[in-house]
Amino acid sequence: MTSVEAGDLVERIRPLLTTESEWRMMNSLPLPKSDGGAVLPGVPSSYLEMLKIADGFICGPVVMFDSSTVISMQFYAENPEGSSARLTKEEWFCAGVVSDEPWFINRLDESIWLFPDTGVEWWMSEQFEEAAPSLKEFLVDVVCGPRYVSLTGAQEGDQWWRLLERVGRIQEGV
Repeated sequence: MTSVEAGDLVERIRPLLTTESEWRMMNSLPLPKSDGGAVLPGVPSSYLEMLKIADGFICGPVVMFDSSTVISMQFYAENPEGSSARLTKEEWFCAGVVSDEPWFINRLDESIWLFPDTGVEWWMSEQFEEAAPSLKEFLVDVVCGPRYVSLTGAQEGDQWWRLLERVGRIQEGV
């Protein structure tokens, strides 16, 4: 279940996006889906819960697909020819990307997994690792928290980092 903490955090960040032109152009936290995504069959419950907070998001290079796009993006959960990855749509749900590299919700336990940047295309990577135990923790602790820089490879001081600093989620030099 997505916590009140995630919703409160999004509500603190959303109005700030309009205060600087770079934040407004590069990020998005759309309003929640009015139906909570109820018309999306086969979608993990944590994704549906997140739709009650925001219908997708763009937070720097981290994207969660919106409800009108997410089903069409499930091609990421198929193994490309020559791939080292062993993905299936039955086990994995592609919920978004980090700098064009997909991240997934494990359908069994709803943990968040991704291919860390190793210098090769994601589908050629031998590494596939858990980024967070839940979508709520991925949003709160990684995307909007101190693990943002290590997840994205962004430089401290990039536009999303500055926004996180403004809301007190990270500190300079940390």
